[in-house]
Amino acid sequence: MQPRMRMLQRLSKWVLDQIVQEVPEDSALCEFDCRKGQCTQGEWARCERRLCRARGELMPASAELQEPANVSSQLNEEIDAASLGGR
Repeated sequence: MQPRMRMLQRLSKWVLDQIVQEVPEDSALCEFDCRKGQCTQGEWARCERRLCRARGELMPASAELQEPANVSSQLNEEIDAASLGGR
């Protein structure tokens, strides 16, 4: 491959990387569909909307998600994980 073509490919990859990037699944709802600009670690860990993945808000819930969620135990796990990471 010619050096000019390699340089052009590298440049196009760099431009695309500046425009399009993957968003982690656990942050996608926050990034694209939350009115709050930024949360503290504690707020993020306790965010019921994030933990439930905005169940029923953005699209109809599937049969698996229509059962009542055990949000409190999931919330406690998230808080424990966040507090352990902060030590």
